[in-house]
Amino acid sequence: MDRKEIERKVIETIIEYLDVSKREGLIEVSEEDIKNITMDTDLRDLGIDSMGYLELALMIEEKLGIKIEDFAELSGVYTVEDLINFVKGWMNVE
Repeated sequence: MDRKEIERKVIETIIEYLDVSKREGLIEVSEEDIKNITMDTDLRDLGIDSMGYLELALMIEEKLGIKIEDFAELSGVYTVEDLINFVKGWMNVE
């Protein structure tokens, strides 16, 4: 899997997570915010809390077929770009 495919799948997973969480009433995020996600978007501004990070990471594991060994490393992940770089690091992709 190349860099662009990882980026696409991570962003798709973020959007999927937000859609599900919004429907379940777990977060409040506007459709406008979801449509305007960029690499600089802060995940916390989308309503993703620490439990949300874990749920999102589990969804990414499933979608990309990877196993994240240490979820504590997510503590330094704030933006979409941070999350993509985190995933690429686990997959050894530059």
